[in-house]
Amino acid sequence: MKFFKVSKKTPQKTTTYIRYSDGPEGNTVVCIAKKENGEKKVLLKTGDTDGNETLYSRVHHIGDSGDSAREVFADAVVEKGFDEEIEPYEEEFAISREVFCAEMIRDVDPHCTPKYNRYYEEGDHPLIGPDFINDFRSWKSSYHYKNQTIFGFRINTMGLVDFPARDELPAQQKRIRGLGVCAVLLALLGKDDRGGENWGLIERHNHLQVVLIDFGRCLCKMMFSEKNNPENTYTNPFDIIKAVFEPYATADEPPLPQSFFESAHLKYEIFETIDKLYHMPASSLEKRADDNFKQFPLFKAAMLQDKRRGIEHLYNQFKDNKEYIATQYINEVLERTGASVKLSELDNESVGYVMSVYTYLNPSENPLKGELFFRQMMNIFSSEDLRETPRIAPQSM
Repeated sequence: MKFFKVSKKTPQKTTTYIRYSDGPEGNTVVCIAKKENGEKKVLLKTGDTDGNETLYSRVHHIGDSGDSAREVFADAVVEKGFDEEIEPYEEEFAISREVFCAEMIRDVDPHCTPKYNRYYEEGDHPLIGPDFINDFRSWKSSYHYKNQTIFGFRINTMGLVDFPARDELPAQQKRIRGLGVCAVLLALLGKDDRGGENWGLIERHNHLQVVLIDFGRCLCKMMFSEKNNPENTYTNPFDIIKAVFEPYATADEPPLPQSFFESAHLKYEIFETIDKLYHMPASSLEKRADDNFKQFPLFKAAMLQDKRRGIEHLYNQFKDNKEYIATQYINEVLERTGASVKLSELDNESVGYVMSVYTYLNPSENPLKGELFFRQMMNIFSSEDLRETPRIAPQSM
């Protein structure tokens, strides 16, 4: 059986893939395919058309603000479903939802999901394919709640996983990276029930990377059409992680390790992600929407407005938070120093020291204090001692 990958830049250009093996269990999984005359593998799936159903025959309150809504719906407040647009192209629309989500997530952090592409089976049947990750392990298969282990290794009170010496590697502690990033992005794109199969971990040299692999139930409703919806309101940054990855606790889906909610770097990940989304150029989001939803103009306009509102809503909840302000300020200074590191990437000792200097100097108070803080950061990051050791940047997928 042959499949054809469609080039994003030149749709007329295709690359041939052949069936390699059965894929992991999943309601939309077709198979694992391998590039003809190559080694690259992809996990081929059909579009999750069941996820479209929440957009059919349903009232969507578009709201009374934003020129885009007025232009498209010709009214300040319009209630409308998207049946006529979506129904003739159900598969294509479901695939577009997943591709859009993956691309937006990779725009924020390319380590959090593999590349997604469009494929066709012989006969022009549309498919979607994320790059296959050999060393990916689902959260359900990685985490043992009762023993408090990941990959069979103990999770300590600091939220780090204690890896013993193995395969000529020294014993080391590895932190979880990306959980805060993924939580914020899914809070924006669609929380649904993540279960334990559609996200997981990849072991890297000095950390465990959280990876998302399924967006079939994202973009299935306008999440921010109502102001001050309690489902989208968070008093604590860690509430976002709980809302996404702990919608409820059952024997099948036990709660996350409590020590994760005491990990400062995950809190800074959340702040950094919100800040990055807030400062993302509008043209970037619009291009992604146009690339994927051009044939669905009503949905595209409503979705864009909803995501803009969502980003604004998340930002407004934390913009006055002292730690959010500190994170933003410190990262701007770190960028000026050329350190190529963010607050969330520092080890705990370094974070504690940087935050103590920030608190002591209060650099945002006046330019002189700001300059003193900048010089202090230059001194700190001229040495490797305070960085995560050994500090190696994560590799993109």
